[in-house]
Order: sequence, then C-alpha cells, then structure tokens
Amino acid sequence: MLDYIDVRETLELKALKPARKRLDPTRLKEFLARNSPDLKGKPQLENSLHQYWIELSENRYIRSFFAQFGIYHSYLFSYSTVATSVIEEKATEHRRILRTLLKQDWDSASKALQKHIRSQRPNLTHLFDQLAKQKSSPGVQRK
Repeated sequence: MLDYIDVRETLELKALKPARKRLDPTRLKEFLARNSPDLKGKPQLENSLHQYWIELSENRYIRSFFAQFGIYHSYLFSYSTVATSVIEEKATEHRRILRTLLKQDWDSASKALQKHIRSQRPNLTHLFDQLAKQKSSPGVQRK
C-alpha cells in the first residue's frame, strides 16, 4: 500500500499535465467549496477532484490503473482520515492545490499535489501499525 502512494504520485502528476488545458474554473471552484469548512466551521473533505483530472487526462493507462486499484486506496484513505485534524489538514491541502490550479500556477499546483499525496504516508503507516497491534494482541476478540 505504501508503494501504491509512490505510483499514485507519479501517475496523478502525469495526469495533471494534459488535464490542465481542460480544467473548468467553475468546477475547480465547486471542489474548493466542497473542501472548505461548513457554516459551523466543521472541516469538509471531498476527494473527487483527483478523479476529475485523471479523467481529463484522457490517458487510458492512467484511467485504467485508478479504475482497477484506486478503490482499495480510497477505502484505506477514508479509514485512516477519521480524525478531525487529519480531515482539516487534507482539505487544506486540497484547497491549496485548487487555488494554484485556478491561478494556472502549474508548477506550484504540481508541488502541492505531490506534497498532498506524500503526506498520506504517515497516516497509512499509523493505520497499519494499529491494525498489526490489534492482530497480535492476545485476548482481542473480533466480530
């Protein structure tokens, strides 16, 4: 799974390049709103922006890879980002990516995306460590 993060980084950055000319500013603003705190200040995280530029890349290989393997990561990502602080952190990273895309600052957008994907490694590592502890703890019953 941790190797998947490396592959994901490479392929998403590759997907973003051809997608640039097809990005719809209105759609980017919608993603921005869905990753901004709600009226009560509660963080909101919505991940479909990744699939948006993957689809816009029109690269069959990249689209096929994420169609085949992305669902597994999506579930693990969701499971590892239940803490409010992590949700806010990831949503903030999404907003940073989206704002740079809206400015058409491609270099900064790529760097922000790269940082966002790499920053998931500690969350997943922690999740795997917790799961390993549960599995190895005697007396822990599972349903």
